[in-house]
Amino acid sequence: EEEEVKGGGERVMVSGVGSDGDCDNVNATTSGSQQRHVHGPCRGGRERAKDSLDMENEHLSGWEFLTDEGNCVVFRKPYQDTGLFQYKVIGTYVDITAKDFLDVQIEHDSRKSWDGYVEKLETIDRDPKSGCEVIHWVMRYPFPMSSREYVFVRKFWVSSKEDAIVFLNRSVEHPVVPVSRKYVRVSTYFSNMVIKPHSFSDEMGFDFELTYFDDPKLSIPQSCVNWVANTAMPEFLQKVREAAAERNTCDTTTKSQSLFPS
Repeated sequence: EEEEVKGGGERVMVSGVGSDGDCDNVNATTSGSQQRHVHGPCRGGRERAKDSLDMENEHLSGWEFLTDEGNCVVFRKPYQDTGLFQYKVIGTYVDITAKDFLDVQIEHDSRKSWDGYVEKLETIDRDPKSGCEVIHWVMRYPFPMSSREYVFVRKFWVSSKEDAIVFLNRSVEHPVVPVSRKYVRVSTYFSNMVIKPHSFSDEMGFDFELTYFDDPKLSIPQSCVNWVANTAMPEFLQKVREAAAERNTCDTTTKSQSLFPS
């Protein structure tokens, strides 16, 4: 069963995962009006990768296998007529919890502590009814390149029926942060992630699937852009994993309740 979820004006089809509410009350509009699909992974990354080589696998039809990073595998597929690729990462971690994996990504102070590329990260708008937030993120690029600026609507929710966390980001325009010459604005960006704990969100082990695309507007050969994209996400996920592992070593009495019902 597929349920339509509105995400900042863009339709998102989530397989087997439901949501109530939308992001339309946030003062922002998404870039593009395409329909996306998010599928909750149910098995480990290596097993899913093996299946990807089967041309009859509808879930990964059209995706090109790129690399096996051990805990996750990476695929790519051309995105429209941009000359760029969108990427899909499917993986399994058994040494961290799904909750910590999510928290270190969505908590601004935590993200700033482990991600050295963050120049600025703040919430500029939110809609309490839907749970959507608009995030302003500036990513530091190596000199002499200019920093890249992202403005996106973010929503995440938990499906108790499927025991899954769904985490969606979409690029938007917002009056609080107009386009300026200070940064290069990344106007096309999306990220869909589904996290499925093996048991509970505050216990070790989960599967995840991430599909994402962005156009950083780099003035370098396309082959170099693709090479950077091929390596950037696995490296990012490794940093997330390390931050989540460090978080898990904290006193458990200070940690918040599980996202999932008992």
